[in-house]
Parts: sequence; structure tokens; C-alpha cells
Amino acid sequence: MPKVLATQRKFLERKDEIQGDIGQSRVLNGPVGSAYLEIGNTKVMCSVNGPKEQSGDFSADGSLNVFLHGMEPGTNIQFTIISALNAVVCLKKFSRAKIDIELNVIADDGGILAACIMAAGVALISANIECFDLALACNLLICDDGDRFILDPTLSQIRKHKEKGVTATIAIIPSLGQVVCTDVDGLIKKSTLDKVVRYGFKKCLEMYPLMSETLRSESGNLF
Repeated sequence: MPKVLATQRKFLERKDEIQGDIGQSRVLNGPVGSAYLEIGNTKVMCSVNGPKEQSGDFSADGSLNVFLHGMEPGTNIQFTIISALNAVVCLKKFSRAKIDIELNVIADDGGILAACIMAAGVALISANIECFDLALACNLLICDDGDRFILDPTLSQIRKHKEKGVTATIAIIPSLGQVVCTDVDGLIKKSTLDKVVRYGFKKCLEMYPLMSETLRSESGNLF
């Protein structure tokens, strides 16, 4: 049976119900590490292989390769995922090595970038890849010029507010207090962006105790 890692994100904020998260680690037999994550109806499977020695040109630090499947044509979040994970993994520990991360999007009902970052973070830890901490992420729909936020909005909610709404994905390394991703789709004021980052950071932190404790108890000494 797969080991279960559940965050159950169930808060209530400004009358907007937040979607629940359900994750599982070590769900595949072949890869070194794997994870399955749901945020509402958004579902992602991730597998990790490595570290493997690189041939040819290589850098002193290790490197991450991210392969993304199941996305709409023209969608390009791969480099954003790599950028966030580069900050999470202790790449100096994997000199001249590469780590392959394969993400399969099973269903996308909003927040796919956040789901991919979190699924990859869990899969990396299940593969015993040394990381600074868990990667925690959330997706926000910014309404009313930043006066109202919807956490983990569905696609229908995003479409409903498409004329004035802006979406943003925030990812953090909680123990370091570091933001590793601020991806905004739309135009917002700097003052609003500051509020978005603070709010997203807070919501990511709220799921940290349960996620870290569950990962410890369900996966032995992995974390």
C-alpha cells in the first residue's frame, strides 16, 4: 500500500472554501522516488530517478531535469518548476550528477504549477534526495484589486473573474522563510503583489506542520 501524506487544506477565508490537498508518496515501484498529489480536482503524478552521473559537459553542482506531460499545447511552466526546485534541492551535494523529475498531469482544474512543485518536492524526499525542506506552494485568485483572495481556485472560478481577476502561484521553503516562486498571470500593483506574497506565504506555512509530521511518520527517516 502506498504511504499516505495528507495536508487536508481545509480553512475558510472570506467565505471562499479552500480546496483539500491529498498526497501520497512512493506510489510507483520502478522510480527511486514518486508521489501523487491532488488539490481539489487537479491531480499530478511525479517520479524521480537519480542522482546519475552526467556525461559530457557538466557543472560543479548537480542539475535537475524536469519532464512535463499532459499539459495543454503552448503551456510552459517547466522552467518555473526547475527554478523553484533548484532552490529546494541541495545541489552542491550532488556534484557532477543529474536528477530526473517526471511530472504527469492527470487532471488540471486550476493551480497546476503549485501542484507540480509540491508533488516534485514530496517525490524528491521519497527518493532520499537531500533538500533544504519541503516545497510548499499555493495558487491564488486575486479579486477586487487585492481586497479578496481565493485560495486554490478552480478553473470555473478563474474564468468567472477573468476580466478583473489575476492569478498567482507562491512557493516557499518554510524552514528558511524563503520564497522560491512568485508567478503572476496578469497585471497587479506592487503594493498588491506584496500583499499576495505575504498571504500566500502564510497559507503555505499553515500546511507545514501537518505535512512534515505526516511525512516523518509515514516515511520513516526520510524527512
